[in-house]
Amino acid sequence: IDYDVIIIGSGMGGLHAGIYLQGKNPALRTLIVEKNNYPGGYVSGFTNRGFYFDSAAEAILEYNESYAKGILQELGFNHTFYKLDPSQAYFINNKQFTMYSDMDKFLEEIRIHHPNQEEGVKSLLKTCHQIRDDIHKSGLHNEKRTFGKIMKVVFKHKTLRNYALKSFK
Repeated sequence: IDYDVIIIGSGMGGLHAGIYLQGKNPALRTLIVEKNNYPGGYVSGFTNRGFYFDSAAEAILEYNESYAKGILQELGFNHTFYKLDPSQAYFINNKQFTMYSDMDKFLEEIRIHHPNQEEGVKSLLKTCHQIRDDIHKSGLHNEKRTFGKIMKVVFKHKTLRNYALKSFK
C-alpha cells in the first residue's frame, strides 16, 4: 500500500500531526507507525506490583499562549483549561519543592533549594522563551507550513539555528 504521509511515533506529536493532516485533507493516506504495542509515547502509564503509575506529561505549559491551542481549536477542541498555581509539589528528603507557573515564584524555589543552579535555570528559561519568541515572530503559525519554510525560519533566527539539530540526553 502506498501512503502519502508516514508518521513515525504515536506520541502526542505524532498523533497530533496525524489528526491535523486528516482534518486538513481527509483524502491523505496516512500511516502512523509505533514501536511499542500501545500509542501515546510519554502520555501513558504502567502498573508495577499492583500500583498504576502515570508517566505522562502532567501539565501543558503556557497553553493559552501556545500554537497547540490554535491547532486544537481548529480541530474542534474548545475546552477550557484552568491554570493551577502551584502546579505540583515534590517531596525529597523531607523537604518540599513547589512548582509554580509564575516564573518569579519558581525561581525563588530554585534559589531556596538549589542556589548553585539558579543561573543555569535562568539561562535555560531565557533560551526556551527566545525559541518560543522566534517561532512566534516567524509567522509560521499564520501560514501554510512546508518543510522549506520551516527550515528558512530556523536558519533566519539565531536561537533556533543554534538548537534546531541538537540532541540533549
